[in-house]
Amino acid sequence: MLSEVVDANEVQDEPLPLVPLLQRGPTGWFGQGQNYRIVDNVIKIKVTDASLDHGPSELQRLRVMDDQGNFSQHVQVDRNDDLYTLWTSKIGPYLADWVLGKGRNASPLWTLLKFPEGYTLWLHKTGVNTDPANPRIDAYLHGAPHLGPSTTANRTTLAPTVFRSPMEFVEHAIWLMKGRQGQCLCKYCTPGQSQRAINARLNRGLETDSDPETDEDGVEGGVAGVVASASGTGTGYRVRGRGAFIRASRGRRARRDKSPPIMAKDYRVLDGGAGPA
Repeated sequence: MLSEVVDANEVQDEPLPLVPLLQRGPTGWFGQGQNYRIVDNVIKIKVTDASLDHGPSELQRLRVMDDQGNFSQHVQVDRNDDLYTLWTSKIGPYLADWVLGKGRNASPLWTLLKFPEGYTLWLHKTGVNTDPANPRIDAYLHGAPHLGPSTTANRTTLAPTVFRSPMEFVEHAIWLMKGRQGQCLCKYCTPGQSQRAINARLNRGLETDSDPETDEDGVEGGVAGVVASASGTGTGYRVRGRGAFIRASRGRRARRDKSPPIMAKDYRVLDGGAGPA
């Protein structure tokens, strides 16, 4: 497996350079430095600021029902799941652009091997007991230790930050890959920015659909995403909208929202090529 290839060669007798000299091989770029390692355009970030205890609690991982018949449950997304691959393949090209100075449209596609140590991707499923087959599903990246501004009524200012889309995490990943030097420019480390403005900066002012799930305030874009499951099969819920890619329930939420349906768009294909398996 590629992950084994990337991890197996990390023991070095000599100190690694801060900024590695990248070399072009027959199957992509490769090189290794203090903060990251690259094999065939796959990036592993060695630096982290995360903590596993900032993920969902043990209680939150259970299917909990309230007295009104509403349920809630957090389910971790496996590294082999399509949704996990979607996030990492969407983040990778921006790391290549802003840290490595390489073009985003490469072959093979730039991708992140895995999230930095301590960061974990979760699905938050909510719904009603009378319609358990159609939960609302939000994807969040947990693990950040710092406290960002809360935009949800039931979160307090003491709640750890959760990243709600790949694009929300891009600036933070860039900062980590650079060795946590200077000020992180993500919307949680540097409050007062809209995600739309951050996206425009990351895309160098070019028009793009790089974060269609996020509107000006970073909530509920309503654009359909990839079919993904939390079991690694890649054939489960269709998720879309807020967070990154939510599936709105066809039950209670559909009855509240009378807006016209939005056509699905497949985000598994990025920049003209499929993400890594």
